[in-house]
Amino acid sequence: MNLSFAKILLFAMLAYSSMCISAPLIVIKADDYPSGSKASWLFFFERTQRTKATAYIGVVTSWLSSEPAELAIAIDDFLMGSNHQVFFHGVNHDCSENSPFLFGFLSTQMSLLAEGKRVLEQRFTNNISAFGSPCNLKNQYTELALSASGYTVWLLGAKSCRYIEIQCFSSRLPFETSDLSPSLELAISHFNENEIMYVIQVHPGSWDRTERNEFTELLKFLSLEGVGK
Repeated sequence: MNLSFAKILLFAMLAYSSMCISAPLIVIKADDYPSGSKASWLFFFERTQRTKATAYIGVVTSWLSSEPAELAIAIDDFLMGSNHQVFFHGVNHDCSENSPFLFGFLSTQMSLLAEGKRVLEQRFTNNISAFGSPCNLKNQYTELALSASGYTVWLLGAKSCRYIEIQCFSSRLPFETSDLSPSLELAISHFNENEIMYVIQVHPGSWDRTERNEFTELLKFLSLEGVGK
């Protein structure tokens, strides 16, 4: 079986701890594609492409029916020939108390994961191996469902994974306030120079011009700190 990109990231982390690479890694989890501001998504793709960050784009599959043509071209260009990936972010972004990833049994979650993989692989023609649930919800069945469904990356799920084939990205550098607004001040206050990976959650579709500038300033700050070089 070919190594997934998640495992390559893991090996890079281990190499860093052995002083084999010179800088920590940046992983950006960008949720809720393709909803919200088209201009802000286009900005996110362009700005992130100019860094060495790895982006995971969280796609809500039921929203793909309204994906703007310009945005579809932009994300395809963004993904082509890069380490960036899309991940399954739910069918309809259910964050309610009835969310299948909060109260659903194993069979229900496996069915949703299989359907998400099918839809995304049809749209993006790539192997889909990453998952992050709406609102980062989970229950005792979620990790087993991911393993049984062929997923190898779990974004902001468990702090550590029981199954060796799943890479959990759980450590994060807070950048969003409780209302999902980007805040450079918040990120700086939680910055720890000793991390080997910074996982940053964002919602680009909700950004206005001021919030786009906050993202730009965050990337500048991390660069000055020697992160992701």
